[in-house]
Amino acid sequence: MKKEFNLLYPFNIVLSKQLTIDSFGISMEHFFPKMRIGDDFLQTWIIESPSIDITDNQFIETILQKEIIITKNSKLQLQFKGKFDRFDTDSKYIFNGQPIINT
Repeated sequence: MKKEFNLLYPFNIVLSKQLTIDSFGISMEHFFPKMRIGDDFLQTWIIESPSIDITDNQFIETILQKEIIITKNSKLQLQFKGKFDRFDTDSKYIFNGQPIINT
């Protein structure tokens, strides 16, 4: 099932309720080979838009199903546009998006 899911959503990131990375799509793995399961999402990614106050892990509830832009905190400054949603019977969150291509 994971293979089929990755074919449909290659730019996904699955987070635990504590906002650690539980898994990520094959394309994310290709772009960011140093990204690891267990990484703290807020330490490795930046939420560019919308501008939100991140005081605790509950902030994610305020951006569910809203279009957001995230950037990986790395030399490769790729931006991704997508949405967070609840995943796996609400025990996790998933970001599904695609890279933003600037021409």
